Amino acid sequence: MDDPNTIVIVGGVDNNQAKLETQLEPTRLDERMGMAVTSIFHGEVFNINETNNTVHYAVTVGNHHASHPEIGKSVPTQAYEFKIPEGNYPSTASILKAISNGFKEIIWRRGRFRDRMSEPKLIITMEREGVIKIEPKHIIEIPTDGSDTPWALVGVTKSFDEYIQYQTIKNVDFTQNLKPAFLYVNIVENSYINGKLSRLLSMLPISMRPDWSYHEFAHPNYVPIDVREFSKIQLEIRDIDGYLLKFDPRFKTIITLKTKPIKGPKVTS
Repeated sequence: MDDPNTIVIVGGVDNNQAKLETQLEPTRLDERMGMAVTSIFHGEVFNINETNNTVHYAVTVGNHHASHPEIGKSVPTQAYEFKIPEGNYPSTASILKAISNGFKEIIWRRGRFRDRMSEPKLIITMEREGVIKIEPKHIIEIPTDGSDTPWALVGVTKSFDEYIQYQTIKNVDFTQNLKPAFLYVNIVENSYINGKLSRLLSMLPISMRPDWSYHEFAHPNYVPIDVREFSKIQLEIRDIDGYLLKFDPRFKTIITLKTKPIKGPKVTS
């Protein structure tokens, strides 16, 4: 391989911008080489996606009213769920608005609740600058501890029930955040992550702002290439929970890699 060797890879495999690959001429390493990521160009990241966009809730059935349940008395309930649209949500308030609209859509499209006194809704109120009051109405319970829900992202840690009928949270601007991610490459040396071996090349600071984002590594870290012969390089970008990042498919992910000889034992036949 030439020294230095620059490889530019444009995503994504099957239109998934978190999976990239490139086909090379068959390559055989005769010396110890290292690989580093030097830059990444990426589009919007969906902070709400298929892994966390489900809202679960329960309402009373029959003649019981969720707005004034008798504490300690069991009332018949029915559990439901709906999904909010995937996307890059700029703030806590925008996610809560989507959840509130989800309840409105249930009523409008399905006509499930004919008695307007029992229509479930989520009231969102800006109490003061940067503080939001969340108040379910005619809902007996909204569990918030599920991994498939958006509540952890907005900062709600306690479930709504007959004891907790409203909560206040801060309105967070997600566009200023960086999301940690991991870049895996199929030919580099294995590293330990939480006790498990994986072919990790680097951590990536992923911007949550809208449109394009760019990051260049001032001091790239070269990881030994572990595979002696290869003709394809495959990359994956995953979050801290191991899920592939969900990028807006309208944008292409572009990653630049470099290789160079590194110190270590010589490659032998």
